[in-house]
Formats: sequence, structure tokens, C-alpha cells
Amino acid sequence: MKYIRVKNWKKHQHYKGRTPPWIKLHAALLDDYGFECLSDINKIQLVAIWLLASRSRDYHPEGDPLLPHDEAYLSKKSGLKSKIDLTPLLSSGFLISYHSASATLATDKHSAPTDLDLEAYKEEADKKELLVSRPKGNGRFTPPTLEDVVEYCKGRSNNVDAIKFHAYYSANGWRVGKAGLPMKDWKAAVVATWEKG
Repeated sequence: MKYIRVKNWKKHQHYKGRTPPWIKLHAALLDDYGFECLSDINKIQLVAIWLLASRSRDYHPEGDPLLPHDEAYLSKKSGLKSKIDLTPLLSSGFLISYHSASATLATDKHSAPTDLDLEAYKEEADKKELLVSRPKGNGRFTPPTLEDVVEYCKGRSNNVDAIKFHAYYSANGWRVGKAGLPMKDWKAAVVATWEKG
């Protein structure tokens, strides 16, 4: 999968591995020639991407947060009315394009994963600690492991790509709907959205 990452995130932001209530915006940015050369709309888009990056649960091996290289998705998630244009942000060096090693996934979300895809995703997920779940019995939602999703989809014979399902919801913090409400039942999401999609 193709991602973007924010250059030097760890250097400029001190929150590590959690969602911060705010991000730092350094005044030295006003002296940065690359920032000065961006259009006003690109500057606003860059700040919106930084805000989205602060919520990301996917990280580059160097510690920078990863976001999907998808302008429509980023525009929607950021709440901007205009479409985000990544080209000037990438060419200025504020964002870096990154292609994940686990990008051997099928492009159709309903195609069944191969064992090679599953192993590649597991390795990547282990690195990112996506398979960690909360202890059961506390009344809170417990994210499923990839194995849980694979087993459930195979049991339903629905051809839902369990890898993409798990990666998608892991990346967005297990949230659903336009309002981004916390998920309550991941099995219902498989049936209601992914089987019918």
C-alpha cells in the first residue's frame, strides 16, 4: 500500500505512541523557504495533514506516522472542502512517499487473501503492534486479532479480505460511520458493510 509520512515528525512532536490533544507548530516554520513557497491553501492542507498524522496508529520504521496516499480520503478526514493536493507537499519535502512492503494485497476488498499476503500482513502488524487487544470482560470494545477476523470470514464463506478489513479499522482506530464513532461490534461491520459492499 502506498502511504505518505510526515518528515521529521519525531523531532518536532513529543507525543509518542498516543493521540495528542494538540500538535506543536514551530514558529521557525515562518523562516522555512519551502513553507513560504507553498500556496496558502497548501499551507492549510499541510497543517490538516499534520493533525491527521497525530491520530495515526501506523508508523514508519523511523517513527514518523503514516497516512494513506489518498487525496480524497485525506480531504474527507480533515474536513476540508477543497481537495488536498499532495504533489506540492511531497515536492517541497514536508511529506515523503512511502510504499509498504506488505503492499502485495489485492485491490478488491472482497477478494480472499493468500497465505503469502496473510504472512506479510502479520509481520507488518506485529511490528506496528496492531494485534494487541485489551483484556476481555471490562465492558469495552476489544479489537479482534487478525486471526479472529480470518476465522470469522472463513466461517461465513463471504470472501471478505480479512487483511484489508483489519488494516482499515486498525488504521482508523476501530471507528465507524461518518461521525467516526467507536466500533461496538466488529462482526456486525463485516456483515453490514464489507459483505454487502
